[in-house]
This record gives sequence, C-alpha cells and structure tokens, in this order.
Amino acid sequence: MSLDRIRVLKTGGRRLLAGLIAALACLTGCSEAPTRVESASLVLEGCRVITMRSSDVLEGVTIVVNADTIAAMGSDGTLLVPDSVPRLDCKGDFVLPGLTDAHVHIGHPTELISYLLSGVTTVFNLGGDHIDLFSGDRLDVLQLQDSVAAGRYPGPTIYSAGQALDGDPPTGPYQLGLASAEEAAEAVRQQFERGFDFIKVYDGLDETVHTAIVTAATELNLPVFGHVPEAIGVQGTLESGQKVITHVEEFYPVLDTAQDLETAVRSLATAVARAGVVVIPNGGFIQGLIRQLEDLDRELGAPGVEYLAPAVRVWWDPQYNYYVNRDDPGAFLAQNRHRNGWIQQLVPALHSAGVLLLSGSDASIPVALPGPSLHGELAALVESGLSPFEAIATATTNVDSFMAQAAPGARPFGTVRVGARADLIILAENPLIAIGTLEAPKGLVVRGEWMDVSELRRIRDRETAAFRRR
Repeated sequence: MSLDRIRVLKTGGRRLLAGLIAALACLTGCSEAPTRVESASLVLEGCRVITMRSSDVLEGVTIVVNADTIAAMGSDGTLLVPDSVPRLDCKGDFVLPGLTDAHVHIGHPTELISYLLSGVTTVFNLGGDHIDLFSGDRLDVLQLQDSVAAGRYPGPTIYSAGQALDGDPPTGPYQLGLASAEEAAEAVRQQFERGFDFIKVYDGLDETVHTAIVTAATELNLPVFGHVPEAIGVQGTLESGQKVITHVEEFYPVLDTAQDLETAVRSLATAVARAGVVVIPNGGFIQGLIRQLEDLDRELGAPGVEYLAPAVRVWWDPQYNYYVNRDDPGAFLAQNRHRNGWIQQLVPALHSAGVLLLSGSDASIPVALPGPSLHGELAALVESGLSPFEAIATATTNVDSFMAQAAPGARPFGTVRVGARADLIILAENPLIAIGTLEAPKGLVVRGEWMDVSELRRIRDRETAAFRRR
C-alpha cells in the first residue's frame, strides 16, 4: 500500500461517518450513534478489524486516530470528522494491532526498520547498550529510544533493560558481574536512574545476589526478566519474585532428567502458573539453532542477512559463532533436536495451565533476523498446537496484559480499541486463517503516524549502503 491511497476528501462540508451497532461498541469502544470528532490526525476507512480482544472480524469499520491514540471507532458512515483530515482507504484489508517482539538485542539502528517492515511496532530490548567488541563503539539504547519516540528515526517503540546482571566473574563480556548484595542493589538503582524499563538477570548469579536484585527492582517497580541462574534452579527462580523467564530452554534441568516426560511437563506447567511467572518460549530460536548447526552457509545466505550491520553480522560467521564453535557440534545438534521435541509439549501445557506467554525472538543473535524471526516464533507456537489467534495474542493482547501489571497507568497497546496507542498493521489476508500473511504488511501506523512500506525499504537500503561504505 502506498501513500497514494491516503486521500483528503472534499465534500463541501463535514463527511458523515456512521458508528457501530451496540454489540460492536461493547467489543471495541465504538460509538453507537453519530458522533462529532473534532480532533483527528488520520482516518482509516473500510477496515476489517481484528481487535485481538476476540477472534471476530468486524467488517466496515472506521478508525479515527488523533496524535498517537485511537480516538474513535465506528462503522463506516457514522462519525463526523473534519474534511481536512487525511483518510486511508482500507476497503477489503484486515487491520490488527501492531506486534511486539518481547526479546531482542538491538545492535544497530537499521534493525528498527526491519522490525517495522515485519509489522513489529514495539520491542523489548533485553541486551542493554550494544558494544562492538572489535571497535569499542557503544550503541546508547536509551538515546535511540528517545530518537524513535521523538520521530527523529523510524522504529518501533522501545522498552529496554540495562546490561544483564550476572555473578562474579560474569558469563561473558556483555554481562555485569556482581559479587555482593550491596553491589546488586546499587546496580539496579543505577539502571533505574538511567531510565531503563526492566532488569535482566543472567546465569551466574548466586541466591544472595539474585534476591538482592529482585528486592531492589521490586521496590522500584522494575520487572525482572531473565534466565534461571544455575545456583538457584527452576523452583528457586519461580519462588524468587522474578517476573519473566526469557527462554523455555531454561527448564532443561527439570525436563532433561524426567523419567516420565508427560507428568513432568504437566507438573512444571502447573508450578509456573501457580507462581504467576511469565514465559517467553523462544521455540523458534531453538529451531533456528538447529538449522544453523545443520547448514550454517544456508542460513547466512537467507534473505535479510544483508541488512545486518557488520558489528552484528560478524558474530554469525563460523569463526565467531558460539553455537557452531563447539568441541562436539554434532552432539549439540542431537541434544537440541531432542529438546525441541519436549518444547512442543511444554508450550501448549503452559498455555493450557494459564501461564501468560509472550513472543520473543532473541534477535539479533545468530541466526535470528530482526523482524522475520518473530514470525518464526509465531509459527513455532502454531506448530506446537496453539491456534493462530492464540499465537498472535502472545505478541499483542498478552503484552498489553503484562504491561498493565508491570506499568499500571501506562498507555495500553496490543489491541485495537479507543484509548489504545495507535499501532496498527494492515494486511491483505486474514492472519487467523493464514498466519504467514503477518510477515508482509501492506502498511502500518506507528504511534499514530502512517508508515509507507516502500519508503521504509528505501531508508533501510540507504542506511545499509552507508555502513557498508565505512
């Protein structure tokens, strides 16, 4: 969809746009009777709306956006909107809330455009500032967050954790090693004062330091995301107050040793639900891990790899790729094929037990492409037994539910309803029938601004050419 589909209608007065029937009003907050809308910046007409509050398709809906918010909704022909407001003809198109990738590692600003082109309008950056270990250059993610929010650079809304907090010594160069509870509390305070939204914990923490992190973060209303520290284990982590476990593979210690896998899966799912812990399955990443162990050259030649910045792309190459550089990659491949089997059992069990699932891709680690890899996660959820609606909910309404708990009073997003942030994707086909159609939106609205797909591609090509010349 191009900008020529946005048009200003001149009808010699105000155009009458009708509101929805009462049942539709109950679902979406639409008005039942003709309503005058004085303040509007964009109107989408003729939409086939999937609000994601239900799987119903609402036909012939008009959405009125004001600034960055959905201001009104009604059936075509019931709202009074000033003639000067730009209108987007969406007749026959499906409109859904934009997607959230709840686990990314931003390595370069160009990645943000790739997210938009895949319909991702919000990301949770769980890697803190990206540091180029070869040049020492640092990407200040909070500065990037501000640039995107101010409209100086196109991209999804960014929520971010700071540098991952780890034991002493840290697991790797991207983690901050902490030796005491006092150091832990101070690290949390510093990340809070810098303006980070979340805290990320890593593998090497002992119980004392992990407890101090969770306690300090809870006092500051910062949700704790992360791994299951080896010294604490799964049950200890579930009881600790850590809000989010960022990989389903964190449950390996429980399920790898299970004598009766079916019983162990059911028991684990019940325990996670009882603890109220949110899980980011990351099953698509495991499938990507298997693919690169089978044939890394094939993955390096996949469409989209060419848009990675050199500081990110280098870690995908055989020389530095920490997934293929192992003493026995064949055994590692067999292990992950086996684990992928029980992941297919655990994910639907978690869902059935009532665990809140969020989709996160772990992009841009090898071989998780920013943007497309989220669709791999959604496909993996469907493969494990979730319906397309349930899978899409992990990137939309489930995120809205999580943020309502994590940041009470914050602007809702992840649903199409009045008062929500105006993040919308426009599709030619119904993703509840063919979830793959999510991969190629015709256009999108991000924080109330229309984003043209062709223009986004041109910007990405220009940015990519620039860092290739350096």
